[in-house]
Amino acid sequence: MKILDMTFAQISKARRSGEAAAHKVMDRWPSLTLPVPIKEIAVAEGCRLQAMILEDDLSGMAFIKGGQKNIVYNVLHHNNRQRFTIAHELGHHIMHERMLKNTVHVDKGVLRRDNISSGGFDDIEISANAFAASVLMPERFVRKVCPATLDLEDDALVQKFAKMFGVSGAAFTNRILNLSII
Repeated sequence: MKILDMTFAQISKARRSGEAAAHKVMDRWPSLTLPVPIKEIAVAEGCRLQAMILEDDLSGMAFIKGGQKNIVYNVLHHNNRQRFTIAHELGHHIMHERMLKNTVHVDKGVLRRDNISSGGFDDIEISANAFAASVLMPERFVRKVCPATLDLEDDALVQKFAKMFGVSGAAFTNRILNLSII
């Protein structure tokens, strides 16, 4: 039981860390519209974006080369997935830059989405996912547009709100649940 409690505590801490970092970035963008212009934000934060054809199971990468922050994202993925990946990788640059700077070779220093990150078992990936969700679906907007009685079983309604934020239905549902709106 203690191990599970520690795991939940670590997950909670990683989420809070990601959300706090996102709030700092979003404070620099007070007059946002939806969907959040994530590419513009990433560039303003000093990142160079590169759309590339990658293996299907690889959504993106974050690395620093020659002092330049880089975000690579899979051009073959759905636009919503690309947006989340860019936000996720931006989170790595904002929160884990020191780790990225310590890499010797790009291929050894790549942070990627894989079964570990999508399963939510890695603090770094959990915080980057929380960062991405908080940036793409700012709490103030989610609370403003979503009714407290939102039925998450209503796929059409969930998709309507997800489209408004430029995210997948699953990402939107997770955000609603994490914010405890319903």
